[in-house]
Amino acid sequence: MKENDDVFTSYVEFENEDGESITLQVVDYFEFEDELYAILMNECDCDDEDCDEVEVCVLKVEEGEDGETFIEPDEEKFPDLQRIVEKILCEADECCCGEDDCDCDHHHLQ
Repeated sequence: MKENDDVFTSYVEFENEDGESITLQVVDYFEFEDELYAILMNECDCDDEDCDEVEVCVLKVEEGEDGETFIEPDEEKFPDLQRIVEKILCEADECCCGEDDCDCDHHHLQ
């Protein structure tokens, strides 16, 4: 966790297929059909200060003795999860893109 202005932000590190490390911010958790899911996102890593490319993913969370484990959700649940995530992000006080009148078209849910 990182501290920023008395707010703690959680980050999770994954390894992709190429063995590269990817760090995602845990934005929120929600329940769907009695299962816990996490909304994670990364910030654009380009040098353009005006870039608003944000990749968002949703992963199922399983609690275990060693903490949380993040796994891919069942494929048939993906359309419902996508709608829930977009609604959560766009109903937040400030959308992840920082736009006041967000239409969610820029979100890239994976």
